[in-house]
Amino acid sequence: MKLLMNFISALCMGFFCMVATASDDVTLVGTWKGVAHGAIMGIDTHHEGKTKDEIKHVKTPFTAVIEKQEGRSFSGYHFSSHRRENMIGALRVDMKSGIAVDSDGIMLIDVIDKNHFELCYAHAPENSKQGSGVAACVDYTRQ
Repeated sequence: MKLLMNFISALCMGFFCMVATASDDVTLVGTWKGVAHGAIMGIDTHHEGKTKDEIKHVKTPFTAVIEKQEGRSFSGYHFSSHRRENMIGALRVDMKSGIAVDSDGIMLIDVIDKNHFELCYAHAPENSKQGSGVAACVDYTRQ
């Protein structure tokens, strides 16, 4: 019985060490590129809408630069060819998903692997500086 308990204890310790090591390895620091696939309602500075009531489906190149990460929180900026915005965020305890904000929107993040993450972004017209609505997702690849 004692041998069985020692084996189970060792197995559990090994499992928890693997989980801790996997979480410690996640870093978003770096430059990431991708294309936003989204729908835009109105005029938005990252995308080329022409009228307030126009609904447009877009594919817009974006770059995200994560300059600093401390544990689960991070900061940096993202930009299109039209505009740059600062962003801050945090990862969940599993280090595989999280949330971020920029000047007018909210982003949900899913870490796919050490070189890929998906970011889905949204802001409502009443929360936007331009009065636009945006729903878009970007598959980012580390550069």
